[in-house]
Amino acid sequence: MATIKELLEEIDWDLYDDSDYDEEDRSTPPDELILDNSSDKPASQRRAEFIIQSRMNIAARAKIIRREAANDDLTALVSRRQLNELIRIITLPDTESVERLWRLINKHATTALSPFIPVDLIRAYNKYKKISSTIIPRTPGFLYKAPPEWGRHYDLWLTPDLPCYIPQFTEQELIIKHKPEKKELIDKHIVSYFKAIQSRAKLEMSLATRLYNICTRYDLLVKNADFYKLYMDNELFNF
Repeated sequence: MATIKELLEEIDWDLYDDSDYDEEDRSTPPDELILDNSSDKPASQRRAEFIIQSRMNIAARAKIIRREAANDDLTALVSRRQLNELIRIITLPDTESVERLWRLINKHATTALSPFIPVDLIRAYNKYKKISSTIIPRTPGFLYKAPPEWGRHYDLWLTPDLPCYIPQFTEQELIIKHKPEKKELIDKHIVSYFKAIQSRAKLEMSLATRLYNICTRYDLLVKNADFYKLYMDNELFNF
């Protein structure tokens, strides 16, 4: 009986195109590709050539990864825990985007509310907050209610980096009344925040579906060569 390595060596990878990549993969060109706007060709033709080039690069990269994998132990089992970690790594940019928006929202809330707190209290809070959280307690935060037209699912608990001083649940009223420009920014970023969460959840669901029947490294390699390379580069077999 032939080994996995021998089978891989016998496979003509040129017969494999990028069919194991879904339409979402195909429509996302690599970063290194740049659309040539200096050409006299129509924009539609340049775009079509650009997409074809990106698909060819994806297919070529997959062939290289598959050939290099011939020396790996492709019969090794891949656990569900390892696949979950792989999904976490793939969606890491989305997670970082969510966290960045979260920090930005709270930063705007902090700058909007700080004028209503005595300067000396803020200075003392900033001085002692890294030493002990009990000297000058931080505000527990407040529920920022979305405009009625958005729906309640856009309500968000904000935690500005400020000391306890402003009566809780009066914060949003102060922002609306005295800092309308900050309200606009907060509203805008809250929408982006929830869209980023929804986008990440959609990607996680898609990845979980695609990786559902993966049992071995060979399964992962055949399913998606880029996923396999991520798995090996991050040494998830030790996870």
